[in-house]
Amino acid sequence: MRRRPLEPIEVACPTCGLIAELFRPVGTRRPKLCRCPAPERVAKATRPRVCISCPTILNRYNAGVECGACARARAAGRPRS
Repeated sequence: MRRRPLEPIEVACPTCGLIAELFRPVGTRRPKLCRCPAPERVAKATRPRVCISCPTILNRYNAGVECGACARARAAGRPRS
């Protein structure tokens, strides 16, 4: 049976600041070296993001708070309704 190759990893705890450089087999879980609780994860939004100027639902490609049509109309100085 072949052993998995080792890869260097750096483990850092955001709570206590512990930093360790280790070697572990490729594809295994990262080890936990301190007793600090795991950082809380923020829950995903349950409702879709909506444009602030119109009822368009924004997707992941809309980085801002407006849809493309409203942003272009605002840049050109025209009101969009």
